Amino acid sequence: FLQIALHEDDRDAVRFLWREKGAGTEPTVFRFTRLCFGLSCSPFLAIAVTQLHAQRNSEKYKQGASEVLKNMYVDDLVMSCSSKEEAARASSETAELLLRGGFKLTKWVSNMKEFNSCIHNSAPTGRETVKTLGLQWYTSTDQLALNHVSLKLESVATKRNVLKTLSEVFDPLGLIAPFLVEAKMLLQLMWKMGKDWDEPLTQPLFGRWNQWRMQLPLIANIRTDRWMGPRSSTEEVELHVFCDASSAAYGAAIYLKVSNGALEPHLVMAKARVAPVKSVTLPRLELLATLVGARLLTYVKEQLGLPIRRITCWSDSMVALSWIKGDSSKWKPFIRNRVQEIQQLTDPLWWHHCPTKDNSADLLSRGSRLDHLKENQLWWHGPAWLGKPDDFWPRAANATTPTAAGEEIAETICVCTVEPEYCLSEDSYENFDTLLRVTAWCLRFLSNARRSVSERKFGPLQAEELRRAEKIWVYKAQSHEFQMEISCLRKKQKIPQTSRLNALDPFLDQDDLLRVGGRIQMSSLSYETCHPLILSKKSKIVEPLIRQCHQRNLHCGVEHTLSILRRKFWIMGGRSKVRKVLRACVVCR
Repeated sequence: FLQIALHEDDRDAVRFLWREKGAGTEPTVFRFTRLCFGLSCSPFLAIAVTQLHAQRNSEKYKQGASEVLKNMYVDDLVMSCSSKEEAARASSETAELLLRGGFKLTKWVSNMKEFNSCIHNSAPTGRETVKTLGLQWYTSTDQLALNHVSLKLESVATKRNVLKTLSEVFDPLGLIAPFLVEAKMLLQLMWKMGKDWDEPLTQPLFGRWNQWRMQLPLIANIRTDRWMGPRSSTEEVELHVFCDASSAAYGAAIYLKVSNGALEPHLVMAKARVAPVKSVTLPRLELLATLVGARLLTYVKEQLGLPIRRITCWSDSMVALSWIKGDSSKWKPFIRNRVQEIQQLTDPLWWHHCPTKDNSADLLSRGSRLDHLKENQLWWHGPAWLGKPDDFWPRAANATTPTAAGEEIAETICVCTVEPEYCLSEDSYENFDTLLRVTAWCLRFLSNARRSVSERKFGPLQAEELRRAEKIWVYKAQSHEFQMEISCLRKKQKIPQTSRLNALDPFLDQDDLLRVGGRIQMSSLSYETCHPLILSKKSKIVEPLIRQCHQRNLHCGVEHTLSILRRKFWIMGGRSKVRKVLRACVVCR
């Protein structure tokens, strides 16, 4: 950090005060001229400057620049070389490149003792373990191990302590993912049960948690080979991905196999996730597992930087395989979107079926104790047939199952709903009575146009014509706002419990209009008062209706206006709508 100079214009952002101990003077203002520790942007700036320096000198230091750009993270540089001579050349060139930028590489460590003895600035001898990128590296055996997690005494077990302990385990490669997923499933169960952060765990949660945490010290015994690739140019590399899911979790594991090599297949990386809290069918979870496998495969293939001869993906779900191998466009959106991504990341021909008992990812979906996982050959090296020639691999016919067909979009039906278009607009009239009279005159004109002169109506509008105009506008308003409820009532069905009209016990009258039901039909009140027409406050005719009632009754108040309206109309949310209209009345102001 301190080897990177700050631009003159940025130094005022890192000022600080300093005063000598015991001095009675004013504090002195200092500012950093170099990139200091502790800033949130410091790691990014350190990496960015180092990579920029490597890019600018990539022509002169080709190998060194490549190592810095690909294998350096902040101040850790990890390189793999096939010989002592290549390692010496790469280390020398990389050190010279970084030294030109003011970065001096020190504490070189190698699994080859001869290299450690000849390299300058090597780490002190006698150190068997080296910490690098959050892992322990045993140089004598060239193995990687996870950092030791101490077993802490807990006064009480809570959800907060479970999450804290789980977060302390750093496993970037997923070597003990089956063990960690057990704690993740337990944590999810606490969320489902509504446990508070500091609520003490009771049985059986406490028993499961205590059994899990007692195995934490065994993490230090988990080791894996650092190098598992080819050791000669004649050997070829294969990658195998195993995917599986259960109702609790799903995941994928990747194995590297060296063809014609003496080493057996070895676990490279794994990833596990808990199933969504919302219930998802098992075939869909299996598809999610294959998606995790496809993404993980893409990442591992890119990071290894090795020529891959063949890639094979395995799943024990015939349903998921049928989706991946089929046309993604015929599936429903959930399936289609994920199948499309899988087909973009992998070739459908790579996917094959394997028995559940041979699927190492089954451990990711169900969890495993750490002591059992350490000795589990299926987990660390895959099924026994994986290290043998292709003739020993499982064979299965690819067939679409009934479950897969259930997710298929059988056919596409285009439906066009034609709604009547009204030449009149409710917004064009200030008064509801004016709207009715204009509508009635239009209806009379249409009626007269179809009749002979002797049968035509003349003179003032009649009450029946105004009532017909009112029914038309009420019908339009109800059809727009309560379409689902009207459809159910026409079919003699009950309206849904979630409907906002459910409490009104609505029914359709002889004119197909929606009215309030109830048990007061035997009263002496009029039919319209017992069963008022139902309107939504969002309807466009409601505002002119309220305005007309308010003006006719000498600009009465909210409650009085609402009471008069309810003699004929029941407006959903009527009180708030009446209050809003009356607030805009100029006369009342």
